[in-house]
Amino acid sequence: MNEHIVQGLKAVDLETMADVDLAALTSLKVSKEQQEFGGTFPGSVEDWKRRSGSNTYGLAFFVEGQTPAGIVLLKLPPDSPYWTPPKAISL
Repeated sequence: MNEHIVQGLKAVDLETMADVDLAALTSLKVSKEQQEFGGTFPGSVEDWKRRSGSNTYGLAFFVEGQTPAGIVLLKLPPDSPYWTPPKAISL
């Protein structure tokens, strides 16, 4: 598994994660207000699965190596949202 650990926070490349770890990420919740900007955790994991290996790169974050804490998707066009400038990456 490709991972980096900094002060108890582990970042893992989604490409190297087992299905059980990806499932743990889908159990996370965000507020309704935040969903407007970043979507849901299950939606983000599914979005990454659909675009894996293309212009989307995903990282998952775990606290103390075990507890899922978040996910980040970096997207280049054409996978990025419509509002992303042509030569920019969305987060």
